[in-house]
Amino acid sequence: MAKVRGKVPRMLGDEIALEIRNGGFRPGEWIRLSDIEERFKASRFDARRALSELVLRQVLEHAPNRGYRVYAPDAETIRHVREARVFLEKESIRNVVKNIDQDTLHQLKMLAEEFRHAADHGTRSEQNEINNRFHILLFSCSGNPVIEGMIEDLRQRLGGSSQAVWQSRDALLQSALDHMDIVAALEARDAELSVKLIERHISRLNT
Repeated sequence: MAKVRGKVPRMLGDEIALEIRNGGFRPGEWIRLSDIEERFKASRFDARRALSELVLRQVLEHAPNRGYRVYAPDAETIRHVREARVFLEKESIRNVVKNIDQDTLHQLKMLAEEFRHAADHGTRSEQNEINNRFHILLFSCSGNPVIEGMIEDLRQRLGGSSQAVWQSRDALLQSALDHMDIVAALEARDAELSVKLIERHISRLNT
């Protein structure tokens, strides 16, 4: 298959970040340019640009003369990321309550139900993909694309950290129920309940 050239670094970076989140690359694992070229059908130039983009987003680390490896956050970093997410998402969810329309509410409800089903029957990759779609769609209604991007960058920053994925089936099911509770609060236009639910959801760190 011919390689895709001229791919926007951010777009290719998002694909690589999703692969990390799905467990395709583990924290601390070294990533070879040739692997990125082959797996994502990218040119070496585009692969290098995307990896550099992920270093800026602190999804990867770059070691001179060695290459790129998946960022492996320590407990303190995970705590700081969680605090930053709470700070941003609590205020953003208030704007979501104001801005969200019925069509988007319906889409979120469908994703919440899809995630609940995937919790029992889906693969980890499918669960992560649906979970990501839910969070991206949720904060697309915040009215602030800069904050929206910051929230997603923070979520990606923890990548596949063992402390940032579901540790058990119960944790996965609870995350799915959280999504359904958040949608119900949005349907009720209850800003204060939405704030409490999003903070609780982040505190589990499996989001």
